[in-house]
Amino acid sequence: MRSAVAGFAAILSLACNVVSAFAEECSLVEFDKGPPTSVKDITPPTTESKFEWGSDVDRWGSEARAWHYIRNLHSKRLSLDWPKPLFVIPFDGPLDFGGIACQYDYASSLEDFKLDRNAPIRVSNDGVKSAQAYVQVAAKKEPKSSVTGGELRRTYKSETGKIIAAFARLLFRYNSADKLLQVDITSGPGETRVGLGPQTIGITQETFYANLKRSDLSFKGPIPLEKVVLREETKAIGADPKQDVILVQANGQHSLRFENVSIAPSGITPLILIAPDGKPLGLTGINLDSLTDRK
Repeated sequence: MRSAVAGFAAILSLACNVVSAFAEECSLVEFDKGPPTSVKDITPPTTESKFEWGSDVDRWGSEARAWHYIRNLHSKRLSLDWPKPLFVIPFDGPLDFGGIACQYDYASSLEDFKLDRNAPIRVSNDGVKSAQAYVQVAAKKEPKSSVTGGELRRTYKSETGKIIAAFARLLFRYNSADKLLQVDITSGPGETRVGLGPQTIGITQETFYANLKRSDLSFKGPIPLEKVVLREETKAIGADPKQDVILVQANGQHSLRFENVSIAPSGITPLILIAPDGKPLGLTGINLDSLTDRK
């Protein structure tokens, strides 16, 4: 157990350095910095929408990260869902003209992703657009601690008209041999919140809330997912709209650690980016099944 905890501490140190280094804004400067080659395109303009989409996967330290983005090029605000990478820009939190929204998927290696050349995007009030995306796949690994997670970044206009860059991230690390689960929760700036569903992570809700209450994190909930985002949007990421979620104000990165987790996390857990006024700014799903069956 001591060696496993030391390994998690080293990973956490790396993660903290990454968090302190990255900007909250979804900048495309670092997009496609290495193989494999990214894919991107601009949709044919209509009276309702025009946007650029892109998808890539690169190394992230010793692990891997897929990156999907949407840039709104139309004067009308944009909401959509991209089912293959489980990426939703909510109807109640559309993207302004010129705005960029990014979604990231985290995994243990590049082999956990493949390019899906048939990954269409569904646009509110404007039909389906052709697209491609790097998506997670099942991959067998040597025994080790596994990682999966997601992140959302985007800009939005506050009630005062100020442009704000917001982000939220969840990382799950599970070591089956030592029955150790670590959940890294990140959000910012300030009162920006990250929504997550504790029901699928292999521990009882009582244990999760007890651990959360012992931390210095501020949170609200539980709240049914369908009360935070539209039911149709929960279906787009494969999540149960009736499952409970909690809204955590992390304002940086915090880690929750759980021991004696004999049942591995499984299913789709939602990740929601929530503005300080409670408006949903983004939604994605994290496939926890990728933490298991690493043989």
